[in-house]
Amino acid sequence: MSTRLAKHLKHLALGGVLAAAATSAFAATQGSTAFNSVGDVNIDLVVANEVKISNLDDISLNFAGADVSGSSLACVYRNGLTSNYEITATGDGTAGAFTLTDGTNSVGYSVIVDDGVAGNDTATLSTGSAVA
Repeated sequence: MSTRLAKHLKHLALGGVLAAAATSAFAATQGSTAFNSVGDVNIDLVVANEVKISNLDDISLNFAGADVSGSSLACVYRNGLTSNYEITATGDGTAGAFTLTDGTNSVGYSVIVDDGVAGNDTATLSTGSAVA
C-alpha cells in the first residue's frame, strides 16, 4: 500500500471514529457493539414563524362607468400551529393613504381583502390597521 493511500485511510478511520463518538454522545439510549446496533435519540426542533406572500401580479384597471376597478389574486402562507395571520398595509400617500401617482397627479384607491372562502365577508384595509 502506498504511503499516500495509507495516510488517507488513517484519516478516514480516525474521522469515522470521531464521528461515531460524536454521534453516540447525543444518543439517549446507547446501542451495543455488534454487527447490528440500535440506539435512540430525542431531537427537539424549533422552527421560527414564517410568512410567505406569493402569486403577486400587476393589476390591469378596467373602466366601469365612473369607477375604475381591478383585482389580483395573491397567496398568503403562514406556518405554525394555527394558520391565523393579520395583514397591515400602508400606502405611500399623505399619512399613509393608498394613492397612485405619476409624480404630479395622484388618485386614491381602496384595498379589499377576501380570504377566498365562500360565504366569508371581505375586509377593507385602512392604512396601518390590521385585518385578520
